[in-house]
Amino acid sequence: MRRLLTTLSVGLLVLNFVMPLPAVAAEETPSAFERVIKNYDLLQDTAVGDGNTKPPELIVANIIQIALSLVGIIFVILMIYAGYLWMTARGNEEQATKARELIIQSVIGATIIFLAYFITAFVVQRIGEAAFDPLFY
Repeated sequence: MRRLLTTLSVGLLVLNFVMPLPAVAAEETPSAFERVIKNYDLLQDTAVGDGNTKPPELIVANIIQIALSLVGIIFVILMIYAGYLWMTARGNEEQATKARELIIQSVIGATIIFLAYFITAFVVQRIGEAAFDPLFY
């Protein structure tokens, strides 16, 4: 029975990788920051200046993207470290508790930061839609 289950599991795993998956061609929706940058590019023809300076929206969007990338990297490093602590605890309840708390704190911190990003992106999108709405021209 065990051999049958093992054979079926390996067969399904191989079948999963061998079977071709259909490609879904969906239009990618731009983020709120990309829409602000695109709208700036549309209005750049009427802007005064040499055009070599970056708009503040683009600078802020780049800073936010870099900061979120660093947060993601720090989150992964903390999760790997906590997992290592937990796996090497060997019955040491203090070390296992420390690892568990580190995992919980990492998930809570990353959740708060990403929710803040989503709220900011939503607000920027709504402000961008209101600012570039043709009804206001």
